This record gives sequence, structure tokens and C-alpha cells, in this order.
Amino acid sequence: AGGAGHGATGAEPAADPAEPEASAAAPRPAGRPRLSPWAVIHTLLVAVLVAFLGTMQHLNATAVSLGGQQLVLPWGLVLALALAAAAMWHVSVLYRSTMLLVVTAVIISLGSFALGQPGLLPGHDLLVVNTLRSVGWLFGPMLIAAVLAFALPSLKRRPARP
Repeated sequence: AGGAGHGATGAEPAADPAEPEASAAAPRPAGRPRLSPWAVIHTLLVAVLVAFLGTMQHLNATAVSLGGQQLVLPWGLVLALALAAAAMWHVSVLYRSTMLLVVTAVIISLGSFALGQPGLLPGHDLLVVNTLRSVGWLFGPMLIAAVLAFALPSLKRRPARP
């Protein structure tokens, strides 16, 4: 064991955390940056905003006649899922964190589910209804998060530099 002021090997002095020069000169470990509380707060705010906006938007659609057949174009669901994908991409690339990506998707899905619960809001049955579009909105963000977690190169582990 080393004496006072020496590291574990006894040959090099330990850095004193009170000295700003020693902590600034210490090399940072390779890998992902440490998450700050502001990153978590930012993620939660983005997720809650997307959950609200997507829930309000996902039921919009336009009916068009194509060869005598009525076709419903669910542009609201497409727009809501694109908003969710953009928000998850933003959070995951900004903080390089798979955990924050998944937290964003879970908050979006749970927030959308909560907005459709009876007794929580007046008109709850108009926000999330028993349609395929609402099911797509409730589960779509989780599927997008699964794809992004494996597809984004910024989330993949990089080997440590020599």
C-alpha cells in the first residue's frame, strides 16, 4: 500500500479533488457522457409534450374516393408518430443514451394511455378511442424506440481509444 499522497501503486501521487488543475487535467473515460439532472428534466418535458400533442392529433384523417372506393388516410397518426420519432431521435442523439430513448417512449405511451382514461378528463372517450389508429398511437412509440435503439450509430458502444 502506498503512503499518504500516493496512489494505489505508490509511484504516482493521487489527484486532489480540491485542486481545479488536477481535476481538469485528468483524462475523461471514453464512452457516453454522464447524464445530468437537466437531461432527465428535458427528456420528461419533451415526452409529456409529445404525448399530449400526439394524442390530440392522432385521430385526424381524410377520406378520399379512389376508383369508387372510399379510402381513409390517417394523416394524424402519421404526423403524431413522426413527431414521436423526431423527439426520440432528438433525445437519443443529444444525450447518446438508450435509457433516455426508452424513457421518452414509455412516457409518451403512458401519457397517451392516461389521457384516454375514464374520469381523468372530461371527453376522455374522444381522445383515445377503440380504433386501430388509437392502438397504433399507444404502441407505435415503443416500436419506434426499439428500432432506434438498434439503428442509431450514436447509441452503439465504441471501443475505448488507446
